[in-house]
Amino acid sequence: MTSRPAPADPQDRPVAPGGSDPADALHVPGGSNPADTLHAPLDPATAADPRARRALPRPYTAILLASFGGPEAQEDVLPFLRNVTRGRGVPDERLEEVGEHYRALGGRSPLNDQNRALIRALRAELDARGLDLPIHWGNRNWAPTMAEAVRALHADGHREVLAVSTSARPMSSRYCRHEE
Repeated sequence: MTSRPAPADPQDRPVAPGGSDPADALHVPGGSNPADTLHAPLDPATAADPRARRALPRPYTAILLASFGGPEAQEDVLPFLRNVTRGRGVPDERLEEVGEHYRALGGRSPLNDQNRALIRALRAELDARGLDLPIHWGNRNWAPTMAEAVRALHADGHREVLAVSTSARPMSSRYCRHEE
């Protein structure tokens, strides 16, 4: 994980109307262990200095599980595959051929149930540690969508969000082309 470079002088940082730093929207709290920054206490000396506060990692207020998505039922298979291949001109006939793999599983991707199990396990671990953090789930290609999840996080006031990707490599459908 890389951190964003600090400006030469903290006073030189651009500040949006209302006093918020636009770069804060992209800030990822640091630390060798992400759990260390979930609810780290702030010492009084640092709390009194606005520049020092801005430079410190802030605790996460929510967790976002980011995934690829998958169909939930037979009728979802073709629309899901259209989302995956959007803009590539893959004919429906080819998508139907690929869809047979999902149809063999009842039209349901196992990824969604794996994500639900991961969320339950993460919730149990957070609860066991006394961490009351909401967990949101967003997919690139199917409901619940990433856009829906980010809108919900924003509407709930979350700005310091820990994102956990279920993908072992970049989430881009160019890696998942449905070609023979």
